[in-house]
Amino acid sequence: MVELSTSEEYAEKMRSFLMQLSNKLNVSLNWVIDIYYWLSDNVKAREFQLEDEANRPTRAEIIRIFDDGKGVVGVRLRFSSDSRRNEYYYTTVGKYGAKCTCERNMINGKVCKHIVAGLILMNVINVLKYGRVINLDEFRWLSEGGKGGLREDS
Repeated sequence: MVELSTSEEYAEKMRSFLMQLSNKLNVSLNWVIDIYYWLSDNVKAREFQLEDEANRPTRAEIIRIFDDGKGVVGVRLRFSSDSRRNEYYYTTVGKYGAKCTCERNMINGKVCKHIVAGLILMNVINVLKYGRVINLDEFRWLSEGGKGGLREDS
């Protein structure tokens, strides 16, 4: 794991990434930041769960992190539905594509907030483990076809 010299260094890398992501998706920075805070308040990892967190309600769960030894190349997540009890959406995000089982992604073929959250999480892990932000230019699917579209109301 790479040691970041200061929390300001981490904050700067995250700020830079969130601005790049906002520009790449052609959405407001506020919307991307909202997803970042929504994710940070609601995510937990199965492997790193503390005993007292076992029964804590959660909105997002890390199922798997795909790492090639040089960087994070993908994540698999589970999100609970905002509107339906006991319903979950599964999201996989990686360099070569993304898929989410939520209605907004399935019906409209758009990039939903779960996919954006996956990109943000990939970056957080990459910054903490390798000390660098992910290169969004490697995610060609963000700007190709229907998957490049985004719904800010998701």
